[in-house]
Amino acid sequence: MKSIDNKKPVTDKVSVIFMQLGLLFTVCLIAANIFEAKEIVVGSITLTGGLLIFPLTYVICRAVCEVWGFQRASLIIWMGFILNFLFMGVALLVDVIPGVASADDLNKGFHAIFGLTPRITLASCIAFLAGSFVSSYVMSRRKQKTDKSKLAGRLALSSVMGEAADSLLFFPIATLGILSVKDMFIQMAFQFVLKTVYEIILIPVVAPTIKKLKKIEGDDAYQQDISYGIFDVFKR
Repeated sequence: MKSIDNKKPVTDKVSVIFMQLGLLFTVCLIAANIFEAKEIVVGSITLTGGLLIFPLTYVICRAVCEVWGFQRASLIIWMGFILNFLFMGVALLVDVIPGVASADDLNKGFHAIFGLTPRITLASCIAFLAGSFVSSYVMSRRKQKTDKSKLAGRLALSSVMGEAADSLLFFPIATLGILSVKDMFIQMAFQFVLKTVYEIILIPVVAPTIKKLKKIEGDDAYQQDISYGIFDVFKR
């Protein structure tokens, strides 16, 4: 099994599996934003529908980082961000364009799902970028400093750090001044715990899957002295 060349441009050809994971990552990200419009009840807990799928974006991102390296993870993070931003931008544009009067109920339903405020959109995008890059950075750095076999530990730690970064940015940007500080921190802590526990519960499935991917791809990124600049993927 080979290690990825640290100097290999991220614009080189990628495998079919990498491409499929990138597509799945983007679909999960966009779907999570749509599902956020519905609140669901699980037992005595009220959740947003997006919670069911959004943590999978972090799972996929960490898998890519573990197998192909930080630069490849950066590639799918930016791809997901740009396509998600495009989707949300078009959705907002369609929402503000007047609809036909005969379909007023449908127009209201569309607005309820896609009428995101610019503040929520901004908070979502910033938090996603920060959480994804923090999660990938932790995966890569811990792999350098610890035994490569300690995959479960890296997955757990990166889950905690990535979701912490996401929550610490999203809630102040999206809700400060709307919710009281106390309520904001309660929601922040609640969402952080739920998402983190969700991702950690998946580790017994995710870890063997990553090991299988390494065997199939013949890659196991073990990168030393690499740049962690989040904009390096755009350099030529």
